[in-house]
Amino acid sequence: MSLLDESINCLDPNIGKYIQITDTLEQRARRTIKRHPIAITTLVMPDILRSGHVRLSLLDSRTGAPHARGGLNWGQRPKRDPNQAYIPVPSGIARARLFPPRGQHFTITTDDGKTFDAVIAQSGDKAIETPFDNSILGAYFRQRIGVPSGAYINLQDLGRYGRTDVDFLKIDSETYYMDFSV
Repeated sequence: MSLLDESINCLDPNIGKYIQITDTLEQRARRTIKRHPIAITTLVMPDILRSGHVRLSLLDSRTGAPHARGGLNWGQRPKRDPNQAYIPVPSGIARARLFPPRGQHFTITTDDGKTFDAVIAQSGDKAIETPFDNSILGAYFRQRIGVPSGAYINLQDLGRYGRTDVDFLKIDSETYYMDFSV
């Protein structure tokens, strides 16, 4: 028996009947933007496969847990809105310049159809924030992972949800797709 008898050409139009093709981040981004168009009505998607992609951890690299008073728990300090949060950007990613320069506004569209105005912020460009109200991002993550508004987020909360990181895909110089799906 030859392996050729057990093979199928990957370009065969019926290949989906024989092999399960999994969903890719790029395909989810295309569907999300189509279902939930952002405010830019003339958005023309570039070749998304050539766009930048990065996975950002929501955990402190030193402890392996969410930051105690940073990241998703940035507001867990006196005289702060406890929902305040940012997404940490490691220094190597900041130096790679996948995201716009600090202070320049950009749009994040999420896998569940939400849209945020965002900026790179803080010393060393180490954070993605919602510029007008940092509690917007924290409230989003708390609702998404199923913890009460203003609650401290711990490793067990993220574990129950099923993710400790987020994927970003650069659509164009002002638009990014964020995937936090399980």
